[in-house]
Amino acid sequence: MDDLNSKNLSAQLATPNIQRYILALLYLNNGGDGWIYNEKWMTSTHECNWYGVSCSTYQGIVDKIDLSKSNLTGFLPSELGELRGLEYLVRLKTSILMIIWLLTFMINSTQES
Repeated sequence: MDDLNSKNLSAQLATPNIQRYILALLYLNNGGDGWIYNEKWMTSTHECNWYGVSCSTYQGIVDKIDLSKSNLTGFLPSELGELRGLEYLVRLKTSILMIIWLLTFMINSTQES
């Protein structure tokens, strides 16, 4: 989260719009309409109140996504790596492609630090 603190005010203010866009990509790329649990997703409700999304570290900034019971299909969008506060991502039925994506994300994050 240090990178969020280091951003100028306009970049910090843009973060909620960007995270909503990225979560919408996750929903649309993974069959969100068919999820078992998709309460409040893609509504006017703040994304921190969408099923499986938590914003407990910084107010209004997504830090955890747990969709393990939602029956996701498809691929995780690479844009998830741009969620500045995301610390946990939980998805049931882990595929080898998801593991590769997560390893790549972790390696890239470590190199940028």
